[in-house]
Amino acid sequence: VELARDFSERSARALGPDQYEVVAVATVDGQTRAVRALVGGSVVEPDALVADGPVVLDGPGVSVSGTLAVNDRLDVTGGATVGSVHLHGSDAACVGCSDTRVFADERPLPVVAMPGPGAQACPAGGVFTGIVDGDGGRPFACAEPLVELVGTISVVNGPLVIVVADGNDVHVDAASVNAAGDVDDVQLVIVGSNGAVTLDGSASMVGTIVAPGRSVVASGFTLEGTLVVDQLDATVGSVALRPDQTATPSYDRWAVVEWAPVDAP
Repeated sequence: VELARDFSERSARALGPDQYEVVAVATVDGQTRAVRALVGGSVVEPDALVADGPVVLDGPGVSVSGTLAVNDRLDVTGGATVGSVHLHGSDAACVGCSDTRVFADERPLPVVAMPGPGAQACPAGGVFTGIVDGDGGRPFACAEPLVELVGTISVVNGPLVIVVADGNDVHVDAASVNAAGDVDDVQLVIVGSNGAVTLDGSASMVGTIVAPGRSVVASGFTLEGTLVVDQLDATVGSVALRPDQTATPSYDRWAVVEWAPVDAP
């Protein structure tokens, strides 16, 4: 402690995105001394899944890569695979996980609400398909009993923001949504805690689904982006969740990997 407090010179050199060489010089008892240390960090992949309630991943066709953050119980069974699992809060636990990190506080989920005046009207029958004009991110406000994403959907003048009211069902069925676009091009926001949300029919999406109060059932669905839910049941068919493939991982949990005294400069 005394040596660290008396360091008068410090320098750091990046050896890579997750490792630095640090040299510190101090004068102790009239003598100049130096220490060289390698400091490394652990990779934190972008979020693929964030859940407030229970999550069940069951079956050899179910996989989640990137980071999976949960505030409640996570069951990984039947050959399902997951990446790094972050357990947040006292209720979080995992059965079938090998790579876990524990956090004292729960992971906050976003608060979502219906847009105000000026929003776009939902398409007829609540069906999105074909080429959809995002109007620069002006949200669609959908209060139809059922909102469906079907067929091949591409976005112009994005991002495309779809906001679905509480109590209304959402079905992404055999759709290919924004296949050639970026994750930021599509946001499907689902308000409230009432209404079914199903992702199936070998559907795929590049984008973000934010449904923090909803229970979601996924079967035959692939997402590149982030899925935010209350509960998730992925137990039938092939389900693959992976984070934004263009996002840059971050690094944390920095620690001294090795150190040794060196000649003072």
